[in-house]
Amino acid sequence: MVDTSALFGVIGLAFALTLGTELIQYFLIYRTPSFRALKANVEKQAAKVEVARDASSSKSLKKNQAKLTSWEEECGKQLAVVNMKAGAIVMASLFLAWRFLPRMYSGVVVVRLPFLPPNFMLKATHRGLEGADPREGSALFVFMLCQACFRAIFKQVFTWGPSRRMQQARPPVPKAFKTQ
Repeated sequence: MVDTSALFGVIGLAFALTLGTELIQYFLIYRTPSFRALKANVEKQAAKVEVARDASSSKSLKKNQAKLTSWEEECGKQLAVVNMKAGAIVMASLFLAWRFLPRMYSGVVVVRLPFLPPNFMLKATHRGLEGADPREGSALFVFMLCQACFRAIFKQVFTWGPSRRMQQARPPVPKAFKTQ
């Protein structure tokens, strides 16, 4: 039997934890002067890139492209540090959830799937449940789905994190991995 109150409890917990994680990231990472300076620098350099592309001189274009490449490498390094900090915060919050959620909803069927899940998903959908019905879904499965959905929605609603231009700047690839 499906426990709908447990279902709404898991959804609420996923919402609250995702919102809390986003707020912690905002206060510890995205609100800092170093991140704001990095974001402003990216916007300024992106405007310069647009102007450089409009320039017709091939000599100045090559010179600007060399500057752009070195700038992208530096920006990519700084962005990698930001992403690592944000990833550590998300990992800590998910670790806490995966630690305490099975204790709160042990053996409780939260959802009944209208289909048989693929074999590689069985352990995720049926984790912590007793019985042989693979269509029964556990609290961890619902939490996992809700957490992914809420995180994507919050990234769109709260534009605190790296902008699209910042995401395009990638850290430099080590020489051992370069193919030419």
